[in-house]
Amino acid sequence: MVTDHPTVLLDRETTAEEALNVFELRHARELYGQLISGYDVDAEARPPTLTITVDRLPEPPEVDVDGLVASARREVEAVGRDDWRVVVSARASQHVRARVPVPPLGWTTVAPTDDAPTWTPLAPARREGTRLSNGLIDVGVADDGTLSVSGDGVRLDGVGRLVDGGDAGDTYNYGPPPQDELVDTPERVEVRPVHDGPLAAAVEILRTFAWPTGLTEDRRARAGTRAITTVRTAVEVRADEPFVRLRIGFDNAARDHRLRWHAPLPEPDQRTRAEGQFAVVARGLHCEGGHGEHPLPTAPAHGFVATGGLALLLDHVSEYELVDGEELALTLLRATSHVSVNDHPYRAEPAGPQLPTPMNQCQGPWEVGFAVRPTADPDDVGAIAADAERYRLPFLQRPGTAPGAGTHTAGAGGLDLAGEGVALSALRRRDGGREARLVNLAAEARTATLTGPFERSRTLSLLGSPLDEPTTVADGRLTLRLEPHEIRTVWLGD
Repeated sequence: MVTDHPTVLLDRETTAEEALNVFELRHARELYGQLISGYDVDAEARPPTLTITVDRLPEPPEVDVDGLVASARREVEAVGRDDWRVVVSARASQHVRARVPVPPLGWTTVAPTDDAPTWTPLAPARREGTRLSNGLIDVGVADDGTLSVSGDGVRLDGVGRLVDGGDAGDTYNYGPPPQDELVDTPERVEVRPVHDGPLAAAVEILRTFAWPTGLTEDRRARAGTRAITTVRTAVEVRADEPFVRLRIGFDNAARDHRLRWHAPLPEPDQRTRAEGQFAVVARGLHCEGGHGEHPLPTAPAHGFVATGGLALLLDHVSEYELVDGEELALTLLRATSHVSVNDHPYRAEPAGPQLPTPMNQCQGPWEVGFAVRPTADPDDVGAIAADAERYRLPFLQRPGTAPGAGTHTAGAGGLDLAGEGVALSALRRRDGGREARLVNLAAEARTATLTGPFERSRTLSLLGSPLDEPTTVADGRLTLRLEPHEIRTVWLGD
């Protein structure tokens, strides 16, 4: 799968001085997100043209940018004309999707080649019309823009219904206006193909809604005027992944509203399992409230939330609700007007000062990403947590230059953690070694195995003090028994 990048980043007719002032936009060598590699002055063009060349890679490796700018100024001034054209041109490049194996917490280097691929996906991604699949998961787009998602023996229908409602609350608590209006039916739906596979197959869904622009003056109902909003949903299935990635974006022009994403469950469930701080929290349908606050059924989740037949994999802390045990709702946006409002639909007393928070109306571009994973067993938190980590931890990529002969290093591995339901919470360098913190997310005892370049270990407290708990390293391998929900910190050294 190949994506072409634009080559012309700026093309403007202006004065000689303004053309040279484009260099003032640079930060050291960086200009328009790329690196300055050279320039050219065409005095014979009409008008004369200054072309600044940039590249994603440092080619050549070293450039005297100040000297380059001074040289360009001398050439421009020598032409003796005031009408100029300035162009910032990037070297033609393409973005190629590739499968690159990398050791756990390690790194590797890659370079383009004309060789034929040597790897075939076990579950290649493919697109047929508006249907995406890879053998592990199957996704279809309905006429209303919602999805059907099948995998792990589970089928989900009506996935991704968007529900927009009024919000007369504040930064503390959600509160619907007494005369609320919910908008969940799009005015128009369009589906566009994006990628066909085999590493990724994707479509884009465009749903246009007419959302009320805000609340009435008395804040008791939604306004009659409408903000026509197109919501873009990128739907992507990747090879060998048992979940579908979603990226939802729109330009928010409405105020005082809450937008939520809904997915019906294949069968009712009375509780959710949500990753929190060092634990998976099980919650029922009971709502928390009191002391003048109306009980709200929403709750936070860190890495994932799972319930009957469905798990959502999250890339940041999100708010969710299990609606009547039949539908999972994820909050995409809350736009509110004040820190606290005195007349709150769901609260008897102010929570703070009634100060305006215009930025909290979240006007302008907005984007949220997460993944949908069908699951036959929402209690299998170890497998779900592993997929959540796989989803939210992409490769860190850095451009480089071709090394000289004999200097190339293919890569190196770091720590490898094995253990069902065991997660690596933190890793840092300390005292000439590495300090790792592990957490057992399961309600049963688990065995964790750390493998890597170390020969010694010791157990530490949460504050980093040594504990009198023996550990044994054999052949770069440390095996630990973790009790239910236990947090363990260990130091690893040569």
